[in-house]
Amino acid sequence: MHSARLGFNPQKKEYVLEGKLADDTVRTLTGVRTGNRLLLESRAEDQTVHQVTLKLLNDKRTLLLYQTRAPRATQFTRVAEVGYTRAGTRLAEKGVTGRECVVTGGQGTIQLEHKGQSYWVCCTGCREAFVDDPEGVLAEAKKRGKKRE
Repeated sequence: MHSARLGFNPQKKEYVLEGKLADDTVRTLTGVRTGNRLLLESRAEDQTVHQVTLKLLNDKRTLLLYQTRAPRATQFTRVAEVGYTRAGTRLAEKGVTGRECVVTGGQGTIQLEHKGQSYWVCCTGCREAFVDDPEGVLAEAKKRGKKRE
């Protein structure tokens, strides 16, 4: 989407996301919020279903997941996943000890293997970043470590 606007329809008690695509067509997704998760879907018959999920991970971190499902398919395919950190905050907290996320320096919760070594990441976004470019992530982690010394 080129641009989007999220609003709430009080009559239908649902959220509405209207997105403008690069070709100037408009796509509308609707949905409801359950706890810390907002799930929005397009409702077109016999067309690709578009799904956007916004999940509040904590008071400063939000995860956005965009998926599609082909007509008559039963599974969604992940198109994009983006993590947002609120401006003026740090994702990684000072003084984290133990399992440290190799991407952010935060508390690691997911263990990964690379070239016979174990590494930790804090979320699926960091996991994807590590899988996409493990050598680049490890080089950045090494630079962060040197700055702390």
